[in-house]
Amino acid sequence: MKKIPLLLCFCVLSFRGVCQQFDLGIIAGPNVSTFIPPAGQEPGGVIKYSALAGFHAGVIFQVAVGSIYIQPGMVYETIGGKLNAYDDDFGGGPFSLTSSLQYLQVPLNILYHTKSGKFFFGGGPYVAFGISGNVNHNTTSGSATYKFVFSGSNNPEFGLNLVGGVHVPGNFIFTAGASFAEQNKVYNISIGRMFW
Repeated sequence: MKKIPLLLCFCVLSFRGVCQQFDLGIIAGPNVSTFIPPAGQEPGGVIKYSALAGFHAGVIFQVAVGSIYIQPGMVYETIGGKLNAYDDDFGGGPFSLTSSLQYLQVPLNILYHTKSGKFFFGGGPYVAFGISGNVNHNTTSGSATYKFVFSGSNNPEFGLNLVGGVHVPGNFIFTAGASFAEQNKVYNISIGRMFW
């Protein structure tokens, strides 16, 4: 069993020796997300959608090909949103539903670095796997919390990332980005550090 970690270390170091522009880093930061209303339930009228604050943290890898960086990663994130119904068209009077979901996102971003190497921008596809979640149902008569059940129609989730940022001395990176999927959209800012 001890040979497996040694073999993995050897493979990583060998890969880095072949590709001198290989980087490994961590990122974390806050995000704000909201659900995209289904067709026929656009914001306005008796139904309104609002955003929910969350956070993300994970590991990213970078492989440089000239000024283009291929950046896969693995990021844990919490996203969600809130739905408010303001009259009794649905029965039972006004109510709200607040969903808080946890995902493991696997992005594959393609980034362009400027000649100075300080600034970068780009994006790419991602797949996100639902881990767990809760839905809080509030009415005039009380509230209840239910476990969110991921189904085959919403798990895994596929979407698109857009990202831009700056690389500063000390090997730190600051980024701002957005993620768009069929059922939600997320805006985030991150601070990270590259170690190689």
